[in-house]
Amino acid sequence: MFKLASFILIAIVASDVARSEEDPKSVQCAGYCYNTIKPMMDFITGHQDTRLIQMQAKIEQLEHQLASLPRNEASTKFRPVPTFKIQLPNFVKIGEKSYYIEERQKIHFFEAANLCRQMGGDLVSLQSLNEMKALSEHLSLVDDYWTDINELANRNTFEYRSLTTGFEPAFFKWAPGRPNHAYNAPCVKLYNITMIDVPCDEKFYFICQSRD
Repeated sequence: MFKLASFILIAIVASDVARSEEDPKSVQCAGYCYNTIKPMMDFITGHQDTRLIQMQAKIEQLEHQLASLPRNEASTKFRPVPTFKIQLPNFVKIGEKSYYIEERQKIHFFEAANLCRQMGGDLVSLQSLNEMKALSEHLSLVDDYWTDINELANRNTFEYRSLTTGFEPAFFKWAPGRPNHAYNAPCVKLYNITMIDVPCDEKFYFICQSRD
């Protein structure tokens, strides 16, 4: 509005100056017109100043209110990334031991050994033919399962050891023609109630036995 009033005043004065060249009497209107419009301009200017003061007061009031608000401690504290624990599966009692039989995912020997440890057990370490037969009743005869038997530390002497005990296994039941002691096949799987030496990086199901 202030700009509009200024524009009107300038237009009137300019018009009066132009007319004064034609009619000298009209030059008196310039002062009259200015005196008439000046109160309007003063009002507009004063009104704008009042609004600015009011806005500044509101801003200061809001800043004071924000400063007095309590901080949300939950938003300022460090929130740690949640950690996930492996959910221990149910071990099933079969004979004198408890076992967990994994038949959903196939993994290599070292992953299987590590998962069994995280579950609170070890890869299965068969101790007798009776144990093997009892366990086989819960296995698929067309699938393969890791055992803890391996010759990783004794490839030159072909001495198998139990990963669980570190000693020579108490029981073997090799498939016909096995073991062939191939250098790239130092781990042992269970298949159709027999043992077969295979590469450790092949992927099979696995059996864990509880330490209890």
